[in-house]
Amino acid sequence: MIDTTYNGYTNYETWNIVLWLFNDETIYDNLRREMRSVVRTNGDEEDVKSIVTSLFASDDGAATPDGVWLDDKHINWSEIHRILMDDFGD
Repeated sequence: MIDTTYNGYTNYETWNIVLWLFNDETIYDNLRREMRSVVRTNGDEEDVKSIVTSLFASDDGAATPDGVWLDDKHINWSEIHRILMDDFGD
């Protein structure tokens, strides 16, 4: 069976977003602050998507510094939601 994942994530796009969320100090600090309310209210995938998109927003849209656009249909927001809830939850 061929492994079609990327570094253990669904795909490159999902991996790249998580990489930037956890490896850029400014982004991580802002994410941690924003995730408090999401965890407290048991927020859903759309709450997480909204926060993450705002962290990468620019005049041209929202993309990681590597050029992954956050409106890409390949992004697995369910996976990102689970990762963030696991990391920032109790």
